[in-house]
Amino acid sequence: MTVMNEAYDLAMESIKCMNSEVKQKLSEIVSWKSKLGAIKSSEKLKLDTEKKKVLNQDNLLKDEVNKLTRKLLNELDQKHSELMKLVNHEENKSEKLLQDLELRNNIISKAVTSNNAIQVFRTYKEEKIAEEMKALQIITKFKKLPEFLPGNIQSFELLYGKLHEHEDKYTDMFNKFEFKVIQQYKTDLPIVEDLVCCNDGFIWISFTNGKVVQKISFSKGSTFTLQAYEVSPLSIALLPSGDLLISSMESYLNILSKSTDTITESKYRVAPLQTVAVHVTKTNQIIVGAREKGPPFPVNGPRQVIIMNMQGKKKKRYHLENKGNPIFSQPRSITTDGDNNIYVLDLLSIDKWQGRIVALSNSNGVKWTYDGNQMANKEQLFAPFSFVTTPLNNIVVADNNHMLHILNQTGECIHFLHTKEFDIHWPRSLDIDKSGTLYIGCKIYNKWNPWEAKIHAVQFSGF
Repeated sequence: MTVMNEAYDLAMESIKCMNSEVKQKLSEIVSWKSKLGAIKSSEKLKLDTEKKKVLNQDNLLKDEVNKLTRKLLNELDQKHSELMKLVNHEENKSEKLLQDLELRNNIISKAVTSNNAIQVFRTYKEEKIAEEMKALQIITKFKKLPEFLPGNIQSFELLYGKLHEHEDKYTDMFNKFEFKVIQQYKTDLPIVEDLVCCNDGFIWISFTNGKVVQKISFSKGSTFTLQAYEVSPLSIALLPSGDLLISSMESYLNILSKSTDTITESKYRVAPLQTVAVHVTKTNQIIVGAREKGPPFPVNGPRQVIIMNMQGKKKKRYHLENKGNPIFSQPRSITTDGDNNIYVLDLLSIDKWQGRIVALSNSNGVKWTYDGNQMANKEQLFAPFSFVTTPLNNIVVADNNHMLHILNQTGECIHFLHTKEFDIHWPRSLDIDKSGTLYIGCKIYNKWNPWEAKIHAVQFSGF
């Protein structure tokens, strides 16, 4: 019996290993198929984009060729007109000279045949004076019209442009996926609901129900609070000046001044709505999520995403899609990538925090939505809490089901991972610092340490 038990245990251990290997291979093939689908979508977009660029160049060169053609024709007309004016002037002058010469010829001929000395001397005297007064002046040189020399049609391709073969664009996509936790830090908060990296190496974190925003540094596995402010921070974002914008569900954004350490009302306003999300783009635009006052659900008013410039002037508003239907339920978070694409984390319900990712188009509509991955979310709803874009313009989404989803620019999931495998529980906030390190703020999972939510520093590549 003992031998049987040992054999059973060995078999079970082998089966568990096999099961783990099969799951790993299943995950890899799903990821591979997603990447292939991503290539198809990406290349279709690329095809449309490059065709549009060729046609734009075609129209541009047609316009420039037409302008140059009109310019050359006008120059020819002008030079021809100037030449003809000069020729006509000389022609008129020649005609008058001809008439004068014919008259003088008649007078001289009469004097020659008259045999009258007085007439001969008078004619000689008159003609001598006339000859001195009217010296024959005829222009014998005229500048010809310029000749058109056609350009070298063989070099036209250099002007028009040509197709350039890039090196393998998808090298990074097929590189080995790397996700390595290099450090973890304890905070004195139960949840790190928002996290923003500063250029000076410090980090802003927030906890809404605790009405606190902290500026922290890291030291020996823990965080050290440099500054703390009492405010209701639903969402935070950093301005280029180093000032911190805070959405506190007011009709305006608050601003925490770096120089004075005071919180005041900013010029970024959405009245009569209230702010629920804020993001600052790399091109220094302020993007605000806004909704009507009152509870988030049911929806009883406009839910909008508003783009402002640094002066607070509204430049664009996303509200209704092309068919007139509302785009958003609750624009909970906003981010942008290196190509200035705008992504919105849209909360659909607060029962199980179900949500989706919405990519906005330039025409006030929606390019695509992501509602979760069939493999990753087959047992639970997709519950996104935060997201961030990577230097490769992929989107990392923190799912409340202990997961991270990695999407490409076309909304396809190219990879997903279970954060528990890396000892990361309840990921709630994400940001990437200037060195490329991913920081993940979490919710506490150990009831014995209710005020020690962790922040994980992650080294990553391949996405």
